[in-house]
Amino acid sequence: MEMKVIMFMENVREIVSLVIENELGYLMFAYIGVLLLMLVDILSGFTQAKVNRELASHRMSDGLLKKFNILMVLLVLMFICILLPKGVGYSTLVFVFVYEYINELTSIAENLLKMDIKTNFMQPILKFLDKHLNNHEKGEK
Repeated sequence: MEMKVIMFMENVREIVSLVIENELGYLMFAYIGVLLLMLVDILSGFTQAKVNRELASHRMSDGLLKKFNILMVLLVLMFICILLPKGVGYSTLVFVFVYEYINELTSIAENLLKMDIKTNFMQPILKFLDKHLNNHEKGEK
């Protein structure tokens, strides 16, 4: 049994190394990571809406449409950035992917907080954003 697991992991490692031979492979892994975070966000959003008895089809449709639009923009941006000079294209993509990872993690943390599940991993970022966004909305600096 252990030998089968070891052979399976070696096969997975070989497949992954073939996929990420170039920058496009790394971009696809980053894209899949965003997709997985979006799925977790959708599930946590649906769960918190069900727990808080706030299920609304228009909000779910709006959320799914936003997620789909973000995925399409990322996909198009990936191919556009491949055409740009290497330093410019990939640094732009890294920025966009990091921003999207932070956005999805923040949304997941907010959904967990709405369900009264305390999350320590995003607490400092949420406090920082809450402080600065609330001050900005009030017209303060």
